[in-house]
Amino acid sequence: MKWLKKRNPFYINSTRTPAVSQMLFFLMYAGYLICRTVLFTTVRFENDKVRMTRHVLWMCFFVAVFIVVFLCRYTIWQMLVIALLTAVYVKIYWTTSKQEYLFLHSIMIVFAARETEWKTILKFTLVAFLALIGGTIFLSMTGEISTVEVYRGDRLRLSLGFPHPNSFAFYLLCVVLMWVLLRFEHLKFYDYIAWMAIAAFAWWGPNSKTTTFSVLLLIPLIWILKKWGNSLLKSRLVRSICLCIYPFMALFSFLGSYFYQADSVLYTKIDKILFTGRLGLAYEFLIKYPITMFGQRLKLVGSVVAAQKGTTAYILDNCYMRTLMNDGVIAFILMLAMFVFLVYRAIQMNDKGMLAVLMIMAVYSVYENYFNRVGFNILFFQLCFQLFRPVKSGSSDLQVKGKSMKEHTK
Repeated sequence: MKWLKKRNPFYINSTRTPAVSQMLFFLMYAGYLICRTVLFTTVRFENDKVRMTRHVLWMCFFVAVFIVVFLCRYTIWQMLVIALLTAVYVKIYWTTSKQEYLFLHSIMIVFAARETEWKTILKFTLVAFLALIGGTIFLSMTGEISTVEVYRGDRLRLSLGFPHPNSFAFYLLCVVLMWVLLRFEHLKFYDYIAWMAIAAFAWWGPNSKTTTFSVLLLIPLIWILKKWGNSLLKSRLVRSICLCIYPFMALFSFLGSYFYQADSVLYTKIDKILFTGRLGLAYEFLIKYPITMFGQRLKLVGSVVAAQKGTTAYILDNCYMRTLMNDGVIAFILMLAMFVFLVYRAIQMNDKGMLAVLMIMAVYSVYENYFNRVGFNILFFQLCFQLFRPVKSGSSDLQVKGKSMKEHTK
């Protein structure tokens, strides 16, 4: 079976190939981020032509396929793994009547990053998010795109060009998480002050409880990991808790939804206060749809669209339940395996910033369905750098604090 370890025969072996691969990747990735953000603004409610942007997303996908096949130094067995994952998500794409395609895009874009460096991607994505947030807000304030008026009680929640205040706040959370990944070893007191200011804005502006409390939970978590992280991660109990957080949150989401009691005042009150009704919403999907291996097409109607058309909203925001119901059991297991693997690698590398971000993502995913796609989850790129070791590259992506992976695993 030695032939499996040989380099992909389609790879264009040239001294310029890595540079071309990097350049093409960033052009493709920039286009993908821009199009995803366009589809994540109020423009999608006003102009049917904007939906054509999805064709650009598919163009980015096929560019990523080209990069993976011809411009990345993968071995034959690694290419077979990528092909198998792609086949699974193509099957899900067709089974869901083309409803679920973002994970298919994500897998290919992630593996197209082979010849790039992790920190370069991180910095690029952070700058892109800041530009996209600023651009959306500017267009909203100048009246080029509309702002959805969403109220909680008699309080107006700001969306500033995004389709929902929670969407706006989520972009802010992504900025904070990338900030942590980039500066964890160099954090100063003013970083914490800035995060608290962002949390305050998320509360008083878009009035997003999930983002506000995620940032507020992140601050003490980082402080604890910076102060006692090395000793805590030596504990088998702490490592086990970290490794089990995603399966636990998934199990909690399923059982909390499955045993939901609409006629129980206490149950519904807890769901409304702590989970803003998400367990009850997931229960409605559980009783209406079966659990399948490769997913199914769900009838999903957002709150804004429902208000515009005067219909009932059908929302399934819980990431774990959305993946299970929409994408099926296979995708659900793969998603959990990917996240558990990333937690394992964060512990093994002693990358406490990455670990903190993963912990916050695990909790946040009970409330929102965003972190299962590469356009919002920067850590998905770590699958490329951690799952497949570089063949000949300088392995800068596998270095933490100037130490090699081999040193970390001793």
